[in-house]
Amino acid sequence: MMGIADMLNQLGIAYDSDEGITLMGKVAARVAEVGYRTSAELAAEKGASPVFDYKSYSKNPFFQEVLSAKTKQLIKKNGVRNVALLSIAPTGTISNIVVSFSQGEKNYIGVSSGIEPIFALFYTRRAESFGNQFFKVFHSTVQAFLDEKGLTKKAEKAKTQDDLKEILPDHFFHTAHRIDPFQRVQIQGICQQYVDHSISSTVNLPEDIEPEVISDIYLHAWKNNLKGITIYRDGSRYPILTSDETGKTEFQRMKEKEFRYGKNSESVVLRGDDIISLPNGRLSTVYHFLKNQKGELQISKS
Repeated sequence: MMGIADMLNQLGIAYDSDEGITLMGKVAARVAEVGYRTSAELAAEKGASPVFDYKSYSKNPFFQEVLSAKTKQLIKKNGVRNVALLSIAPTGTISNIVVSFSQGEKNYIGVSSGIEPIFALFYTRRAESFGNQFFKVFHSTVQAFLDEKGLTKKAEKAKTQDDLKEILPDHFFHTAHRIDPFQRVQIQGICQQYVDHSISSTVNLPEDIEPEVISDIYLHAWKNNLKGITIYRDGSRYPILTSDETGKTEFQRMKEKEFRYGKNSESVVLRGDDIISLPNGRLSTVYHFLKNQKGELQISKS
């Protein structure tokens, strides 16, 4: 599955709106229903899976709660051809190279990945063949809107996504870095009800996110019955995609500074993102220690 965020963009619906979440749930439910019905029809034609046993299969909560009575009856009669059917795989790379749709004589390349929101409205690319010039590449549904309205030249002058607010409808701005992470978990949880295997989904977080918030996100994911979730904190590894969202965060600026960490008569020089051991045995970065002002450590700017 790919392009669900683009579908919402084309319909003028914000990804994390109540209407958008409801529609995503309906799409996932429809995919599950058709998938299992087709598997039962294939079982009638080619035979059921050798390990299929209706007595135990019918006790599966997914079978009991998700599928329609008609599909359940078909499975009871024919069995299913497949042991499991549904998974939303990681499609971050291939989603960027497929032809999403055509408008007039123009093909638009790239769709949103899996059930994830659009990563960014645009990214900046450097072309060596054009004298190392930089140019903007807009997401496909954004570019299609700009082309239709004749706004491409005006949009190319934008330096950040906020600069596009005068020419793009609000629903476009619900991108990966702007959606509440707990809302992302809730959306994935709704879709997970209709997917018998796991869903690939990455929650994008700012670099200065508190460790406690990350812990709460994982706990929230467990409570929403997710089979898996990925957290990506900006700056934690070299990015495959980057966003032109904002300037440096407070944490990014802190990383470039040096601090003298003193305990008893000894002291060492540390960076803002270096890990230290607190008196209570817990670990912290210099940045988070200074921000929380806890403990009895002596840390001063060198």
